[in-house]
Amino acid sequence: EHQLDGRSWKWYDLRDLHLPGPIDMVVIDGPPENIQPMARYPAVPLLERWFGKRTTVVLDDGGRPDETAIAERWAKEFKAAEQTYLYLEKGGWQLRFDR
Repeated sequence: EHQLDGRSWKWYDLRDLHLPGPIDMVVIDGPPENIQPMARYPAVPLLERWFGKRTTVVLDDGGRPDETAIAERWAKEFKAAEQTYLYLEKGGWQLRFDR
């Protein structure tokens, strides 16, 4: 459980996460949508502190309504420099964040 903006979210445990440097790219393909509404939303709020000068985020399954809402929310809340829909089998979103 993670607390974000006064709401409890189920997402991966990051307590033992040790990164050798900043994140340049992250691909988000989980958790599954049946965990909770907008299940993949916590990824950017929880990982953003490790973003490098330019970080690309790819969100899989972008054709689903929740993933579209997540991509739009990330773009607004974290000021994405770029947001592009990817025409993949199930769709996708690519967002770029510049710091």
